Amino acid sequence: MKKVILLPFGDQRHIRDLLSRLAELVAADREEEFALVLPGSHLLHQYRQQLVPKASRRLNLLTFDDLVASAMAAVPGVTGISGSLATEIIREILGQKAGELPALGSLGAREIAAELTYALGQLRREKLTPSDLESNREAQVVTDLAAVWREYLAYLRNNRLADIEHQYALAVEAMSNLPWLAQVRQLHLCWFFDFEPLQQDILRAVSAVVPEVTVWLPFEHTAHKGYLSGTLDSLRDMGFDIRRQYGEQSELTASLFQLPPKPASHPPVRGLAAPRLRQELELVAKEIKSLAAAGARAEDICLVVPDRNKYLPLMGRMYKEHGIEISSPLVTDLLRVPWVREVFNVWRGAARGWDRESLLSVVGNVYITSHLPEDYDSAALEWTLYSLKGRYRGHLWLDKLDQEVQRLSRLLEQDRWQHRDAEEALNMYIKARPGIEAWVQLEGTLARRRSPADHCQALRELLRENKSRLISQEASLPGARDRAAWVKLEASLEDYLICCRMLKRDSIMTPAEFAEDILPWLRQDLVLERCSPGAVQVLSPSQIRGLQFPWVFVLGLNQGVFPVQNQEHWLLARVPGMQSRGSARVLAQQKIFFHSAVAAAAEGLYISRQLPGIDDGAEISGFWRQLEAAAEDLPCRCLDSSDLLPLPEEATSRKRLVQSLVYNLTRGQQLAAPAVNWLRGSKDYRHLLIASQLLQQRESPLPADNYDGALAASSSSLEKRFGAGVYSISRLELYSRCPFAFFARYCLRLDPAPRDVEEYSPLDKGTLLHWLLENYYQRGHFESADPENPSTIRQPLEILVQQWLEQEGHDPEEHIWRLRCREAVDIVAALVETDLAWLQRTGLKPVLFEASFGLPGAAVGTVSPGEGVFFHGKIDRIDVLKHKGETWAVVYDYKTSREVTKGKILAGKSLQIPVYLIASVPLLENMGYKDVRVMGGGYYVISKAKLAGGIWNKEFTSLVKSGLGSLAGEEFARLGETLAQVSKELHRAILAGDFVPAPDGDACRYCDFARCCRYDKYRFKLKGGVVSEA
Repeated sequence: MKKVILLPFGDQRHIRDLLSRLAELVAADREEEFALVLPGSHLLHQYRQQLVPKASRRLNLLTFDDLVASAMAAVPGVTGISGSLATEIIREILGQKAGELPALGSLGAREIAAELTYALGQLRREKLTPSDLESNREAQVVTDLAAVWREYLAYLRNNRLADIEHQYALAVEAMSNLPWLAQVRQLHLCWFFDFEPLQQDILRAVSAVVPEVTVWLPFEHTAHKGYLSGTLDSLRDMGFDIRRQYGEQSELTASLFQLPPKPASHPPVRGLAAPRLRQELELVAKEIKSLAAAGARAEDICLVVPDRNKYLPLMGRMYKEHGIEISSPLVTDLLRVPWVREVFNVWRGAARGWDRESLLSVVGNVYITSHLPEDYDSAALEWTLYSLKGRYRGHLWLDKLDQEVQRLSRLLEQDRWQHRDAEEALNMYIKARPGIEAWVQLEGTLARRRSPADHCQALRELLRENKSRLISQEASLPGARDRAAWVKLEASLEDYLICCRMLKRDSIMTPAEFAEDILPWLRQDLVLERCSPGAVQVLSPSQIRGLQFPWVFVLGLNQGVFPVQNQEHWLLARVPGMQSRGSARVLAQQKIFFHSAVAAAAEGLYISRQLPGIDDGAEISGFWRQLEAAAEDLPCRCLDSSDLLPLPEEATSRKRLVQSLVYNLTRGQQLAAPAVNWLRGSKDYRHLLIASQLLQQRESPLPADNYDGALAASSSSLEKRFGAGVYSISRLELYSRCPFAFFARYCLRLDPAPRDVEEYSPLDKGTLLHWLLENYYQRGHFESADPENPSTIRQPLEILVQQWLEQEGHDPEEHIWRLRCREAVDIVAALVETDLAWLQRTGLKPVLFEASFGLPGAAVGTVSPGEGVFFHGKIDRIDVLKHKGETWAVVYDYKTSREVTKGKILAGKSLQIPVYLIASVPLLENMGYKDVRVMGGGYYVISKAKLAGGIWNKEFTSLVKSGLGSLAGEEFARLGETLAQVSKELHRAILAGDFVPAPDGDACRYCDFARCCRYDKYRFKLKGGVVSEA
């Protein structure tokens, strides 16, 4: 018997009856007769907890994927494959068939292969075939997709493989062979509102085995009638009998989405709105505390969070401070598990040869430590890494350390009493040496060229040696996470090895190549359904189906958050009908999810959103409007952007009571004398009082103070430090970009926080390119270069790049370094060709390279445009040209990415070229040149192999017929005056202590101190200051 039971939207009575029926069967030891299929594992976990708290019985609570996995175990000779392996197969096909695929043949990257894998999965779930795509001749990319699809299916068939979509097809045939399913007498499907075509096939096969199959649809409502009609039609075609049944439904659930609206009073609805995400979460926290004070338990409350990535990180930190424990099904990236991340850092560090950044990333390891000696001192090692200046790797660290130990020992033998700092440094170096030696020895074990299988074996050995620290046996969420991560990592490694064997990828590779190759296999989702039953539940909109809580909060009711904006897939959008079908379905599903959240609230519903005007995407959601119409009364609490929420009034501990009282005191409230006396006796009182006052000062309309960088009171100290007015160009430009960044770097002398650095970062690449250019010109290779014979340019560069590799300690035989060096030579050679043509056209001759001024050992001292400001620095190159008895000079700076334009220079935003123009005169005169006239300066953009930007004298550009940005003679001569005026203003502002954040353009994006200043342009607008529209 096959039937569908239609129930009012949100009915819970039917699921209570089903669970009671199953509990009776469990008591009678007949639970194998009953099966319940649910849409998600989270719902399954919740119901299992209700039935068997210790999960000691095997219950047939399943998802469709569980059914398929069970059926696949009964299919002999077929191997199931993961999505990662499917991606690699498609990537291989793209490589082999590149010449036959006009649109997709050139897109062989792993990312593109993953996109194709996803697109083919969606098409197969809709039961389309390659022939359906081949009929569309208008889009070549769709034709290519059909060709790849056929090759992919042939590959699976020939190798007896099955991806998830094919596993569904095979499971249909195997359902009749499942012993446990043959014992099931009644099977129920709950909380589904639609079925994909592949799920329909499974349902059809199950119905042929199980005597009684019932689909429960508690979604009957006029608003969803159009969407449900398709589901009912497909079930009717499968022979299901459609019936309606009475059920429970709240007034609000019945009224929602009705036209015209029918206001309902139960459950009551309250709105919360705030301009910032943090304040929205604060409002929700306060309401949770109010419910708790009224007697609500944490497990009675559920938060429905549409955008988990946006809300959960901040929510986790804030609610811990509030004493609110939250529980959410854990979905995380395998690489975010602490010990997995640590293992990968160790591997990458060894592959890089243990440079400074990679050693700093592992110095505080807590998991991978089996190779470390007992006297390992992480603090001494970290101090040593920061103290030893230079670019060292591997054994070079030990050599440098030994040299420093010998030097300091000799120094102390001479005058120990005068060199106490040296004695401290010597002790730190001695303590650090065993640790560095241990890491270098581990590099010798890991950093070998091996096959993929041998690399995996080495990785597994490293894991086994440290397993006792990686996996906790505690019955805690971290312990469950670590155990699941171990199983997932083992499966990922095995999947990777299967791929290597199947696709014959057995070539020898370096550790760095292996790390890059295996990284996509480690980007796996790790899902844990275990959560704290005594905490506030945090669920996504799709997970609230089938559950009920006394109090429900729905967060993020803004356009683009809930409902989320549907993103077009670039491939599926080209398949006729797919994208429009997908867009309509996504919107209808979100509507049902929101309705389910409303139906889940038994006693009260809270909805929250962000107000427009501060955060992007803060327009009100249509779902909010619908609920406004359905609720009889919707009181809404809104916060102004300057409001601060007090800490919860309900004190759950002595610490919280102290915090609450201090906060109220600083807000000007009158406290009872006993409370004030008790408060003043607290040892934390003074610190809390100061902190609370500072926080209110920060968020108030009062002018910026010293904590915001207004340091007029420190002008005397600043006068001592910067009164001489001597700056490097970059230092003064940093103040121009953002005063607070200058303050953090050069007044507080803060170092940027250590961070993960790529093995060959853009900075490393730029250093290599600059080094090649500097040495190519300094050694005079440009003089013998012939643009008509490229080998005269490339050969010296190839010799130089080998010298650089040897100097830096890299292996010239490593494939990755050969590729990098070839790229560097190509880039520099292209720039040299451009430069040779420029020199030939203009008659200029390079005469000075890396010309220092005002630095130790420089030929000339600091230079000044006037007004008491002086500069020191280094010019990349100066060229000269003899013209009518004068020495014309031009200056250049090498830029890796992009040039600085004339407009930025004239606006005083860039000081580099104007300072170079002034400094080049004494530098050339020191070489004996007479009658020097500097005619301009610009940027050689290395990546584009062109001369661009800067500022030039029109007399020169007219002579050489160049389109570079130029000024007439008088305007050009006034550049020095502009530089002097700008420099004077910046210098005066520094001495006046004006370090209030005022970022120029996108300065915050690249700032090392952004976390320090926490710049908020709206906060400064509130204070009445001038704010950059960054």
